[in-house]
Amino acid sequence: MTTPPPKNDGKSPLWWQGGLVYEVYLRSFADQNNDGIGDLRGLTGKLDYIAGLGVDAIWITPFYPSPMKDFGYDVSDYTAIDSAFGTMADFELLLKEAHKRGLKIIMDHVWSHTSDEHLWFKASADPAHPEHEKYRDWYVWSPPEKSDPSTPPNNWQSAFKGSAWEWNPQRGSYYLHNFLKEQPDLNWHNPEVRKAIGDVAKFWLEKGVDGFRLDVCNYYTHDAELKDNPLRSPPAPGKEINFDDQHNIHNINQPENLIYLDGLRKVFAAYPEALALGELAAIDGDLQVVDKHLIPGKRLDTVYSNFLIYPDYPEAATIEKLLTGVAKHLPEKELCWVLGTHDFHRVASRWRAPDPKLQKDMVVQTMAFLLSVPGLSSIYQGDELGLPDGAITFEQMQDPQGINFGDLKLSRDGCRVPFPWTEQGPSLGFNASGKSWLPADEHYRPMAADAQAGDAGSVLSMTRKMIKLRQETPAWRHGMLTDIFRSNTILKFERTTPEGRMMFVFNFSAKAAECDDTFNAGKGKVLCEQGFSVRDKKVHLAPYGFGAIKL
Repeated sequence: MTTPPPKNDGKSPLWWQGGLVYEVYLRSFADQNNDGIGDLRGLTGKLDYIAGLGVDAIWITPFYPSPMKDFGYDVSDYTAIDSAFGTMADFELLLKEAHKRGLKIIMDHVWSHTSDEHLWFKASADPAHPEHEKYRDWYVWSPPEKSDPSTPPNNWQSAFKGSAWEWNPQRGSYYLHNFLKEQPDLNWHNPEVRKAIGDVAKFWLEKGVDGFRLDVCNYYTHDAELKDNPLRSPPAPGKEINFDDQHNIHNINQPENLIYLDGLRKVFAAYPEALALGELAAIDGDLQVVDKHLIPGKRLDTVYSNFLIYPDYPEAATIEKLLTGVAKHLPEKELCWVLGTHDFHRVASRWRAPDPKLQKDMVVQTMAFLLSVPGLSSIYQGDELGLPDGAITFEQMQDPQGINFGDLKLSRDGCRVPFPWTEQGPSLGFNASGKSWLPADEHYRPMAADAQAGDAGSVLSMTRKMIKLRQETPAWRHGMLTDIFRSNTILKFERTTPEGRMMFVFNFSAKAAECDDTFNAGKGKVLCEQGFSVRDKKVHLAPYGFGAIKL
């Protein structure tokens, strides 16, 4: 939230500063070859739609070769394309066509772990493998004296349930996996591993990609002594310990993580405008952890976490506390804000208006807030349409997270159903065959992109309008966060540059609200609003109302 932001030429911000990112979950976006799985050519065919939103960049979920145990987040080859998504020529065409439209491409890289089908792991696990000696320490294996098949080396838990350790009979040792057992963790303490990952980054940067989204990049390192994690509280009798029952202080967020990120970032030196966008997982809103990871140009340029992934619609006081913390602890740095990704229930399902007639107003307001906070904002595909989670039955569930817990509520499938392009036709325009890896949701038909495109009051049209205003207004895009004020359910903050100011006012309530116009909203020019007015020296806001005012 620097004012002015860091410069690339002494005059202009870097392309990502104050930027807008559109996340594409490739499997579910657009299927060109009609096999039921979204692909690179399908995405290329929809670039005009994304460019028409007005965003700066596309973040694409993994499309590398993978057994698909975790749908691409279990990588078996970092420098190739899975045939389900297309070919390297298809990716090169996508890159060319995106750049032609002024869109940057951000690749999603999973460097904390690989698939157990990766060549590196096969060699590491098998003492008879001809390259075993080269790769033996590329993964996190327990020391020989701790390798007892009946007892894991420590109490660390997988985020996907159960012990984070799996016994490997070939090697006669346990290996670490913070997620599925088919996703063994790389040993970042090994300099050869770090060099190999740097070579992967160089490969794609040479192709012309514009940056990376680094999956769970605070998970790269572990405590080498394998010390137990302390428990948050004693487990209930007969209850298994899970990931959230522990203070995860030895398995993630180690001091060396920062040092290794510095080394990785040196690979980017020849590509000064390449973006390093990190996902910080399981940090419980700790802005100090964020601050340590955020050193633009040296470590990470920006990060996101689940700061806004509240299970319920937030109160104004909750948002006030968050923004005040950001202004205090990260005044010179840019967060990447998300209301949803492929990992969470959609915001329109998490947050429901008590009156269904107000649901659209609430969804538009959430998008307005996402586009108003300082830093980058990332929009998950379909949130610009106001989509709720798609309907998935337990029998249709594909997500290993939900399957492992036997709980449909924990499944991420609902936010991954195919994108609704057309109100009519098979699979709502996802493809021509009507076949899809997850079922298209028939309830999406009136919310499809083509149904909303011509409606000036639709969520899609309102989103496009707000993005256009943000991109055209320097204080909206680059302004420093200042003057946070709250009156009951009304929250106001400003964005300031030397050249101008923007004021944003929100009513975080399903009821109308008003307050005295002590901050002079009535003297500004309203660029965009929903149920906002100033009368008789009072600010009036409808349920879920907001105003974006140029001062």
